[in-house]
Amino acid sequence: MNLARFTPLDPENTTFQDRGACALELRQKRKPWLRDRCLTGFAFIALFFLFLYSLGMSPRAMDEPPSTPDRPHYIRVVILEGQANVKLSVKGGYQLLALDTDEMLLEGKTIRRAACTAMPHGLILGRHTFSLSGFRIHPLGASPVYVNSKAYRGDMDIVRQADKTITVINRVDLEEYLKGVLRAEVSPWWPLEALKAQAVTARTFALYQQRQNGHKAYDVTANVASQLYGGMSMERRRTSRAVNETRGIVLMEGGVIFPAFYHACCGGHTEDASRLWNITAGPLKGVSCRFCGRSPYSFWHYKTTLQGIVRRLEESGYPVTGSRSIHTGPADDSGRLQELYLDTAQDKTVRIPAKNFREIMGDRGIKSTRFQIKVSGDTVFFEGRGWGHGVGLCQWGAFGMAQEGRTYEEILQHYYAGAELVRMEN
Repeated sequence: MNLARFTPLDPENTTFQDRGACALELRQKRKPWLRDRCLTGFAFIALFFLFLYSLGMSPRAMDEPPSTPDRPHYIRVVILEGQANVKLSVKGGYQLLALDTDEMLLEGKTIRRAACTAMPHGLILGRHTFSLSGFRIHPLGASPVYVNSKAYRGDMDIVRQADKTITVINRVDLEEYLKGVLRAEVSPWWPLEALKAQAVTARTFALYQQRQNGHKAYDVTANVASQLYGGMSMERRRTSRAVNETRGIVLMEGGVIFPAFYHACCGGHTEDASRLWNITAGPLKGVSCRFCGRSPYSFWHYKTTLQGIVRRLEESGYPVTGSRSIHTGPADDSGRLQELYLDTAQDKTVRIPAKNFREIMGDRGIKSTRFQIKVSGDTVFFEGRGWGHGVGLCQWGAFGMAQEGRTYEEILQHYYAGAELVRMEN
């Protein structure tokens, strides 16, 4: 794909409203002779453009190549795996194509809740049997494909696996995919600039995963392993507007797309990605955040028992049998813990990475690794801040910045410091 640098609309940090007010004040102060001279200049410019038009030219044509309609950039989304059977519908014309060869298998006017089942050497769809590993449903026109009564745009690939289960992959235009993502990640009633920031972030993250998974049969999943995606049922007017108004815009560092992680609430400071994963991207180093205070997850509390903690850790393979105490290690620059320690009955200290501890205990209880512990008998009290891994965009922080009147460019420049905003052109 060809990439062109995206130029912000206000490079001098002046909004159109500010510029308009300044221009109005200046016009009111101008002397009549100056106003007349300006009007004469405008008339000359208008005549010049009329002359160009008479030659079949336009200012746009002189410095820009002719525009062409946008071509879709497709992404492959796993929406179901391990299914014994699925129900498929198309309320309109369709073609059924063999996945391996693109051979036309069927063409019809509609599919009405046809059951699709895997067999040892093929697939059954309604009354039809196909001796192949998979087929594609290609709707003719704008008709969606319904999978178990849930509507999706684009094509649908039905793949038989070796264990005789079915995987369903939605092949859909990237921009249409994002419209099914945003509502699942943020509220459609949030400020539009916050929704735009989320759209750019989600687009960047999807393209990064597509590059990483190019050797696989899919690019992203429809769950938290990638991004939540619900197809047409998740589309809303305001979130779709945010996608449309940022069409093709992504985040880059040095001309390369990086993993634009995001999370619900940082609790005051985002995390350095290198402390969690083998990622050293400059825009993911972590920044302070004073904007997420209105989040219900800004502060949280959780209570459990030491024996309950020991049981879960034992189930995950940690040798903590008979542990009598739990305490925390030092925090990093963002206030997040790196390790926790349990003292066992054998006078040994077991170290547990904080991110592993959170995964084992579950994020509904331990919402982040930014917490403190208090122990009273067998009861362990957690007091923490934020929800999520803490890397990249703080969604509630984006909400707070937008509430203060910041643009989506400013929001992204804050949370991904040093990143470039670039518009893709297929």
